[in-house]
Amino acid sequence: MYHHLDPQEKSGVIISPQRFSAHLDMLQREGYTAISLEDLYGFLQGERAVPPNAVLITFDDGYESVYRYTFPEMKKRNMPGVSFAITAFMGQKPYLISHYTWAQAREMEEKGVITQSHIHDLHRYGILANGQRGPMLAGPLQGQTREEFKEMVFLDLLRSRREMERNLHHPVYALALPYGVASPPAIEAAREAGYRLVFTIEEGAVHRHTNPLRLPRINAGCPSVTPEKLHRIIQRAAGVE
Repeated sequence: MYHHLDPQEKSGVIISPQRFSAHLDMLQREGYTAISLEDLYGFLQGERAVPPNAVLITFDDGYESVYRYTFPEMKKRNMPGVSFAITAFMGQKPYLISHYTWAQAREMEEKGVITQSHIHDLHRYGILANGQRGPMLAGPLQGQTREEFKEMVFLDLLRSRREMERNLHHPVYALALPYGVASPPAIEAAREAGYRLVFTIEEGAVHRHTNPLRLPRINAGCPSVTPEKLHRIIQRAAGVE
């Protein structure tokens, strides 16, 4: 899992293009094979095998830096991947960071880096029923019933899926949860809105019997994650250390 790239690395989820490139070099050097989202879905459905040491490279938020920095490196190595974009931010510059356009998404998809959903417009915090601020999908929100909350999430996710399918002309069936958090009614809403794969930020490896609506990932997008450290984290998650 990656987020934003910038030549000036910052704490949190911003790494340099050079670090990302070094990660890809490590994956190739250590015998990993990048697979597509479709490959993963088929594997979880029991309909196809994946090669040994399979990895799925993912990006959250849909930042323009994915198009500018990561796409050329993945294209050069013929590596597929998936970018989870916020549909309300496509081609926009909220919070001072640009997000890629529909045209850029289509260009990336021609070389195997596809776009799926990171929600439409609920990637933010709200006041939850317990009076605390938290990710919107962790609700219900203050004053909402469970049914009202579920309907709000359902409509947002349905809009995201439909806008993506209209602009990108392919099925949208995967969702990366904003902040990696969702309550049971939000997961139910995602399933009813047509999502078959839901990604969290919980660390771990995906196995044949992993719950497809609660898929773990490894956070590789931190400045502290060297290529060697990423290799060790993957091995640990897969239980082969």
